[in-house]
Amino acid sequence: VYPAADAAGYIAVLALFANNNAEQTTIYLTKGAVSEVGVWAEEVDGSITVTMTGTLEQEYDEPSPVTYLRDGDLLVDGAFVFFKLDEITPEMMDALTAPAVSATYKSDTLPAADSPGRVITLTLLDDGSLTMSTDFLNDQPPIEEVGTWEENADGTLTVSLTGTPDGEYDQPDVLTFEKDGDQIVAVEYDESMWGSEGLTLTEQPAE
Repeated sequence: VYPAADAAGYIAVLALFANNNAEQTTIYLTKGAVSEVGVWAEEVDGSITVTMTGTLEQEYDEPSPVTYLRDGDLLVDGAFVFFKLDEITPEMMDALTAPAVSATYKSDTLPAADSPGRVITLTLLDDGSLTMSTDFLNDQPPIEEVGTWEENADGTLTVSLTGTPDGEYDQPDVLTFEKDGDQIVAVEYDESMWGSEGLTLTEQPAE
């Protein structure tokens, strides 16, 4: 993973095809991916010149060539290194592009009307998305919700639950948390959803 000016970092995947076509996908960890296409050639000294001629949508005004030195199974351009992969599967691409976990918070066992209790787990991802899992401790799968989060200038945390993996809510359920040591405590929330006690979650150790 290489540093990026306006993203958490980036990963580049370069595919060199037998017909001398080339494709490079640059995956920005918090902003999505950009794919470029072009051609490649092996030079007499064994180096590889890759010339990108455009994106999937349009051609560049000027081609952009880069020459990589070969070092075994590595292609090297200064500090930038490509490692050889014999095959990139869809599962590998999913793993490369998946957002990383920024923090995970968990509740104590909370009361629930029709079950022994409930445990809530909030997972914040580095692309600004989140998942909230509510386990009712009744041998049924947890209820999964999705949404977004942001840290505010005053240090509070705004969590917006926008729906489930199957569909969006008509209105998001928005909670604002204050940080208190390793806990976050809801200070603004819908009492009809969360009761007068609100919600307190404790940060979990990174796995």
